[in-house]
Amino acid sequence: MVEALTGIVFYVTYLKFGLSWDLPVFALFGALLIAIAFIDIDHMIIPDSMIIIGLLPGFYIWIGGDGQMFSSQIYGFLGLGIIFWAIRYFGEKAFKKEAMGFGDVKFAAMAGWVLGWEVGIVSMFLAFLSATALFTVLIPTKVISRKQQVPFGPFICIGIWLGLLWGWNIIDWYLGMFIVA
Repeated sequence: MVEALTGIVFYVTYLKFGLSWDLPVFALFGALLIAIAFIDIDHMIIPDSMIIIGLLPGFYIWIGGDGQMFSSQIYGFLGLGIIFWAIRYFGEKAFKKEAMGFGDVKFAAMAGWVLGWEVGIVSMFLAFLSATALFTVLIPTKVISRKQQVPFGPFICIGIWLGLLWGWNIIDWYLGMFIVA
């Protein structure tokens, strides 16, 4: 399963970026997301070493980009990190138990660094949307219970990957609904 998924990710990365320097950077980033997802599913942890490695594409974008992207990356890193920390903190207060692991907080901050704040927000929306879609099927069918702990990292991976591929297209589509030409 992991191998087939990695092959698909590499192929889709090629379709998106073609034969460019972006291809190996983002193909390997996709492979890292797959590894993070399966580790979180199996062990309910997102290793710090993988988050650190995940920051590298952000440096690639920063070096090859302009000053605007760098500021977007900083805002994304801090903004998503703070938002997810707040979800973790207030969720714990409201539910009287851990609502989200700190690995998810660090992972969201990493996503903000790589994608920038604009696409980072879209990616996290897609993460929550994909989790909600799955849980609306799994909870009523009693595959999982409402009180069962479920790793959120795989959903963050889905959101990051979709954001990387189509984040700006989604933003343009969404804003286009409100802008009259």
